[in-house]
Amino acid sequence: MLADGFDILFYVGLMFVISQAAGNVAGRFNLPRMIGYIGAGILFGPYALGWYDEQLIEVELAIFRDIALAIIAFSIGGALQMQDVIRLRASLMWITVFQTSLASIAVFLVMYSLLPFTNGGPTNYMLVVAIILGAVSAATAPAAVLSLVDEYKAQGDFKASLLGIVALDDVIAIVFYSVALAIGTSILDRSNGALFHMLGETSIVILTEIALGLILGFGVAKVLPFFSEYRSMLGTLLGIIMAVTGFCLSLGLSPLLTCVMLGFMVTNVAKHELADEATSIIQTVQMPVFGVFFFMAGAHLNLNLALSAMAMALALTLSRFAGKYAGTMLGGKIAGTDPRLTRNLGLALLPAAGVMVSLTLNARDVLDGRMEMYGDLMVTIVIGATLINEILTPFVVRYAIRNQKQA
Repeated sequence: MLADGFDILFYVGLMFVISQAAGNVAGRFNLPRMIGYIGAGILFGPYALGWYDEQLIEVELAIFRDIALAIIAFSIGGALQMQDVIRLRASLMWITVFQTSLASIAVFLVMYSLLPFTNGGPTNYMLVVAIILGAVSAATAPAAVLSLVDEYKAQGDFKASLLGIVALDDVIAIVFYSVALAIGTSILDRSNGALFHMLGETSIVILTEIALGLILGFGVAKVLPFFSEYRSMLGTLLGIIMAVTGFCLSLGLSPLLTCVMLGFMVTNVAKHELADEATSIIQTVQMPVFGVFFFMAGAHLNLNLALSAMAMALALTLSRFAGKYAGTMLGGKIAGTDPRLTRNLGLALLPAAGVMVSLTLNARDVLDGRMEMYGDLMVTIVIGATLINEILTPFVVRYAIRNQKQA
C-alpha cells in the first residue's frame, strides 16, 4: 500500500483523480477512456505498484463498486423508453434469445472439448466447469457498454436495441447460471433433489428482484415532482439508488435487476419533463462513476494468473463472441431487423466483465470443497477472458457505434 497511515478517504480521492487523469490521457491518444481507467487500475493495483492492495480493493472500497454498478444499472433502465421497447420488441426478443443461447452452447462445447486435454482429472469436474462457463458467457457487461455508448454518443434504434438487449442479457445470464449451478451441484452430489430445490429458489429470487424494482420505481416516479429542483433531484435520486442497493444486499438479493427496473419505471412513469431531467441528472455523474468502476476492475486483474490460462481464456472469448454474433444475426433475420444494424449489434455485444466474473466467483464459493483445484481453474479462465475483453472491447464497440452512425 502507498502508506498504511492514510485515512480511507485519501485513497478514495486519489482513485477519482487518477482514473479521470488516465481517461484524459487515453483520450489524447484517440483511445477510449475506458482503456485509461483499466490501465490505471492495473498499474496502481495490488499486482503492479501496489498503491491499492487487495484488502483495500476487495473490502474497504467494495462499497464504491456496488454504488457504481447500481448507478450504471439505473442508467441502463432509464435509457429504455417503453415506446422503443414495444416498437423493437421482435428484435429484442429474438436477438436476445438466440445470442445468449448460442454463446452459452458454443462456450460449453469448446470448453468441454478442450478441458480434458489440458488438465487431467475426473470427467464430472470438467463437465461442471464447462456448464458453469457456458452459462455465465450469456452475460454482457452493462458498464462497458454504457460507458462506450455515452462516450461515443450512440443514438437511435442502435442505442435503444443495444441497451435493451444488455439489460435482458443479464437477466437471462442469471437464470442460466442458476440452472447451471443447480445442475453442477446435483452432478457432484449425485442428487437430483438439489436441482429442483435450487431452481425453485432462483425463480423466487429473480421475480422478487424485478417486482421490487417495479414497485419502488413506481413510487419514486410519483414523488419526483416534490424534488423537481435540479440540486434536490440529484441528491434524491442518488440517495434512493444507494438505499435500494443497500436494501437488496441486506436481503441477499442482487441490486442489478432491481436498479434496472427502478430506472425503467422512473423514465416511463414520471412526467415527461421530469423523466428527461432525471436521466440528464444521472448522466452528470456517470463519468466519475465509470472511472471508479473500471479502475477497480483493472485493479482486480491478476496478470500472472490470467496469463497462465491465456489459451483457454482466448478459446472462451472467441467461442463466446462467435455464439453472440451468430445468434444476433440469426435473431435479427427472423425479426426482420436491418442487416447493418444487426451486424453492429453483434459486434457491440462483445463486452464481458463484472457480471461474468461475479457469477464465476460465486460458483467457486458455492461449490468449494467439491471442485478441488478446478474451481480456481474456472475463475482463472474467466479472469483471462476478462483481460482479453477489456483490451479488445473498447475498439470493437467504438467501431460498431461509428459504423452505425455512418448508415
